[in-house]
Parts: sequence; C-alpha cells; structure tokens
Amino acid sequence: MVCRDNPLPWNTNFEPGSHRALLQAQKVARQEAVMYQYITDIFGADSPVEHAKILSRIFAGMQMD
Repeated sequence: MVCRDNPLPWNTNFEPGSHRALLQAQKVARQEAVMYQYITDIFGADSPVEHAKILSRIFAGMQMD
C-alpha cells in the first residue's frame, strides 16, 4: 500500500500457488466487489457501464505516484 506522504511497503511477492498467494488474490477480488457495492449503494449505479464511469471519476480525482 502506498500513500503519497508516508509510503507503507507491502510485499506481495508470494510463492505462486501458495496459501498466502491465494489469500492475496481473494483480498483483491473482495476489494473490487466492495467498490462496486459502494458505487451501487451510494450513487445508484446498476450497470457495469455506470460503475466504470463512476470509478473513472473517483480515480481521476486521486493522484497516484
């Protein structure tokens, strides 16, 4: 995880096929599902096209270094 002011190193170089790699993949998938549910609940988006438009607006306002 990286923040602009205070980076937090996060090593995700897990052995392919390991239990830890599986947990990481599940975590990433869960984060995506949570974002889509948030967009549905807060913005009323109900289609993949609407989700994509709203995600683009959210990420356009963030600076990722």
